[in-house]
Amino acid sequence: YNISHPNPQAEQIGRGQLSALCLSIVLPNASDSDQLLNQSCVITLKIKNHPQYGPQNEVKGYGPLQQPMMQQAPQQQAMAAHTPPFNQPGQQAGW
Repeated sequence: YNISHPNPQAEQIGRGQLSALCLSIVLPNASDSDQLLNQSCVITLKIKNHPQYGPQNEVKGYGPLQQPMMQQAPQQQAMAAHTPPFNQPGQQAGW
């Protein structure tokens, strides 16, 4: 992102893009690029066909991950790991 650029419009666009990214990872007051490492978000892409370089991804927007879906999967896996094989779904109860 162009957050420091001689062209004020380019700088404004870059700072807006960085702000949108920070909001999507719930770090609106990030002050260091290291804070952005290993964060997750949803990115909306558009594929545009560049005449010289071919198809390219263009970021159109950012959004937060759906937290309830992310929390359910590990919880279900943990339950399955502690359920005896004979009590797991699809198995008959008992020995």
